[in-house]
Amino acid sequence: MEKKLLLVNPHWREETYLSRKIKIAAISHPPLSLAIIASYGLKAGYDVKVLDLDLYDDPWKELKKTVKDFNPSIVGVTCLTPFFNKVVKISLIVKKFSKAKVIVGGPHATALPNNLLNNKSIDVVVVGEGEPAFESLFKNDFQNLESVKNIAFKKGELIIRNPSSKEVYNPNLIPYPSWHLFELEKYVNSYILSRKNPVGPIETSRGCPYSCIYCNKTIFGTRVRYKSVLRVVDEMRFYLSSGFKELHIQDDLFSFDLKRAKNICDTIISEKLVFPWVLLNGIRVDSVDEELFVKLKKSGCYMVSFGIESGSQKVLDSIPKKIKLKDVETAVNLAKKSGLMTFGFFLFGLPAETRETMQQTIDFSKKLNLDIAKFAIVTPFPGTKLFDYLDSSGLINTYDWSKYFQHSPTSKVFKHPNVSWDDVNYFYNNAYKTYYLRSGYVFRRFILSLKNRTLIRDVLSFIKINLSF
Repeated sequence: MEKKLLLVNPHWREETYLSRKIKIAAISHPPLSLAIIASYGLKAGYDVKVLDLDLYDDPWKELKKTVKDFNPSIVGVTCLTPFFNKVVKISLIVKKFSKAKVIVGGPHATALPNNLLNNKSIDVVVVGEGEPAFESLFKNDFQNLESVKNIAFKKGELIIRNPSSKEVYNPNLIPYPSWHLFELEKYVNSYILSRKNPVGPIETSRGCPYSCIYCNKTIFGTRVRYKSVLRVVDEMRFYLSSGFKELHIQDDLFSFDLKRAKNICDTIISEKLVFPWVLLNGIRVDSVDEELFVKLKKSGCYMVSFGIESGSQKVLDSIPKKIKLKDVETAVNLAKKSGLMTFGFFLFGLPAETRETMQQTIDFSKKLNLDIAKFAIVTPFPGTKLFDYLDSSGLINTYDWSKYFQHSPTSKVFKHPNVSWDDVNYFYNNAYKTYYLRSGYVFRRFILSLKNRTLIRDVLSFIKINLSF
């Protein structure tokens, strides 16, 4: 059989954003993980095709057609928890129309490998960081699986879990993503979160040493690893030459090494690269200063996001987020002073939550007066300390993974120890209503819309957002 690799991204935008109340702010990024794995496949001599099912009106029809026409020998699929059932269906279709081996990676695969391998249509699961595992699999032509670290696989009816590698993977060794395999023009990001399309997702570091209970650290781990400043800026140049018009940083901790973050900005400026970019994934408020924000603005960054989560210090301490509310205010104000747009992430339904703390979150978000505030309901994804705590306490109501959405208030996947789900849903909906209907906020956005000549578009979007809640 020819060496053919098909990489499949399950269709996720409809259920995650487009069918939710936050559809106006839908993200549309090509999948970075598959673009990187594709580069390893090409290097190993495979004929590689990437199939992003989000780009098709009838994804199942397109999958069947592609499997029949391309006839892959290996199919790789990424699996996020809410799309477990879709991944299983993808694997069944692959097996029906080809003899390909099916390899699954991603957060759910890492957290619960047996959950996937219990399906006969799935052959191998990558546990942890995908690059070193796929690199070894390609070198072995997917033979002698016992020698490949960071995977689990089936041998007959037996599930075998290989040891994890003790080596820390150097992100500078990761090849540049194979963006030429994608139809980039089909990715249209919400203008609320971007200025130009297509938007390229790019990472400059991996790992996070903090232990927030809602966050999955099972893939990249707790040790922070960096790409060099020159590698980062050269990769940015590569993205722009590949057709991207704007870049979104995906790091958990872009500014954890403050000096490095500033050097990236300085190098972008000295190399005379001109492009809009955003720190979309949320930087920590305790690893910034005014100089960083000034350099971010000067280098083309126009918006920074902060993982704030709660307006209650008690809730923050219980997560444990290890930040102070006063530091949040300082960071947001410094960013505004530097001319940057500000974006804050907030969560309702954390274990220590009460009606009072949820109201405090709404009040604090208004006090911060961010350009964009995104509210969500906490979801206990497998692989997080929150899931382990709720599971061991008998508080998980369902293991139907399709219910595990942060913007699906009716899912009720766990029993909250303090508040009712009616209360959580109320504060979630009320947060959007009261935040975006404030007279001061409306006036400020009106002035900004006039300045940017986007008044009609922004008014229509404003109406859509508030009619949803």
